Amino acid sequence: MSVNSNDAIVRVMVVEDDRGTRDHFAGALRADPRLDLVAALGTGREAMAHLANACPDVLLVDLGLPDVHGTEVIRYAARTLPACDVMVISVFADERNVFASIEAGAVGYVLKESRDADLVSQILSCAPAAPR
Repeated sequence: MSVNSNDAIVRVMVVEDDRGTRDHFAGALRADPRLDLVAALGTGREAMAHLANACPDVLLVDLGLPDVHGTEVIRYAARTLPACDVMVISVFADERNVFASIEAGAVGYVLKESRDADLVSQILSCAPAAPR
């Protein structure tokens, strides 16, 4: 698909402590012309420090971060950038984590083992005014 100058590009930030997973997600996002990877970070504190400057449309955040729980990052994003949609990336597919994430403000949930095309599709489906 070609992107013309009238198409909106969805700005995405990834927060994932596992370097391999973070790099995989970053590669999938960079490969799609409808997406702009604005940051790929490894901790929740880094994400909260960079969130306002990066101004993503979509924030992908892991729940099991080493410094703060991902739900704290979700709540922070909801307070500071209410227009930013948050999607959780996790290996946890259990009901408790899904509900806690939604309660904190997440609008979507993606498993870490998602295929690239599925990841991109889910981001585009939740992003406001996303190019289709």
